[in-house]
Amino acid sequence: MTIHQRTDSDGITHQVWAQRQPASCAIASMWMAKSIAQQMTLAEGEWALAARTFSFVVKGFCLGEVALGDWNAVSIPAPQTFMPSSEKSRQNQNTMANMYGSFGTSVSQLIAALRAQSLRVELQESKHLLHQLLVTNTPSHHLEPLALPVDPLKLSDDRPAISFLHWIYQAHRVGGHFVVAAREARNGRIVFLEPWGGVVREVPNNGTYPGGGAARGVFSTHLYLSA
Repeated sequence: MTIHQRTDSDGITHQVWAQRQPASCAIASMWMAKSIAQQMTLAEGEWALAARTFSFVVKGFCLGEVALGDWNAVSIPAPQTFMPSSEKSRQNQNTMANMYGSFGTSVSQLIAALRAQSLRVELQESKHLLHQLLVTNTPSHHLEPLALPVDPLKLSDDRPAISFLHWIYQAHRVGGHFVVAAREARNGRIVFLEPWGGVVREVPNNGTYPGGGAARGVFSTHLYLSA
């Protein structure tokens, strides 16, 4: 893994994990948030953390054994990058390569992993998205969440949030991403630790997030953590 020391506009230094796989933002965000909540630096690599934390998700995962045709054992190193694929055969969590190369991790899986590590998790969700899912027949990829700002009163030196956003392009949800909300800056913006590239971003607290190219980011979920 690569950890960068980044400074925000108030001169506060943050440790930012630069993710190494296309879909490992949940792993990177969990490491950063856990480090803040426990006020310590955790010496664990991306592959080891992924294997230890989410092995229960991957079908047929067996620690210490090499499964034919897959990188799902801790006894061998993970490749540095996986090539994302839009093929339907890759859009699942049947293998570690699929999970971190193209599919990703769900919010519910992340919550379970955090609680399994003795972290307290307070969930805040966009009610607008939940309402659409429950009472309409709209296809899920057409649903757009009501932009959900971070509650700055819930952030502190040892209480970060892992925030999940949807990428929206031409009225379609085209993907998702996890980042860490570390603090509210004096300028009123939220300081986010961004695993894609390992940078700090200060963003107006209006429930949206830049950086998706032609897509725009809309927050739907915040997980406030404490040790």
